[in-house]
Amino acid sequence: MKRITSFLAFLFAITMLLATTMQVKAQEEEKSSPISIGADLMSRYVWRGTDYGSSPSIQPSMELGLGGFALGLWGAYTTNLPGVQELDLYATYTFSNVVTIGITDYFFPDEIFGYDSQNSTYFELVYSFSILDIFLGAGKGFYTTDGKFNIVNLGISVSKNIKITEKFSLPVSASFITNPQAEKVHFVFGISL
Repeated sequence: MKRITSFLAFLFAITMLLATTMQVKAQEEEKSSPISIGADLMSRYVWRGTDYGSSPSIQPSMELGLGGFALGLWGAYTTNLPGVQELDLYATYTFSNVVTIGITDYFFPDEIFGYDSQNSTYFELVYSFSILDIFLGAGKGFYTTDGKFNIVNLGISVSKNIKITEKFSLPVSASFITNPQAEKVHFVFGISL
């Protein structure tokens, strides 16, 4: 019964997100705004090579962009209960559409993670081609099983817009993610709204 309830809640959330997104997209076409909102529906919440929640994840976002600056919020909410919740505040600056630097405050409302106490560090490089992104991330502390610096996030991501109507396309993405240090492999699919 608990699985059925979770599944119905997930379907309801998807329906509400689709309806809201279509309305917001129509309003955005009427006028340009520095504010953007959206949500991703992901098959799993895999972050930096680790699967959190072992369930589908709803990931809303909101951003204010002015020139090269951006200030935003991003969240991730798994659909299993009690699941994993995350809400991040970030600020970035992009130089000539080539390099982006930023700072993020990671916040887990359930306070189940202790980053500071583990002196965690993470670095990631991403190279974008026209059809895919290649990424390599390494970290220590919280990100590894032994706390030592190692590669934890290696893979590729692809995205595509699937045309639904003349005026509406549905952005989809897929990522093949490996975590060599933990000997884990993930394949994640998502829909962006």
